[in-house]
Amino acid sequence: MTKRWYNAIIESDSQLVVSLASSESDLPWSLDAIVGDIKDWASQLNLCFS
Repeated sequence: MTKRWYNAIIESDSQLVVSLASSESDLPWSLDAIVGDIKDWASQLNLCFS
């Protein structure tokens, strides 16, 4: 049985990570891949960053 997630809360102790994941600005190459993945997930799901 496959379960699908439609809503999720992403919690972090880094305000910088949360703001980068929520922003539309260009990122340094060292962060672009991982933050890009987070943004892709956010576009497919209803994610809340805190």
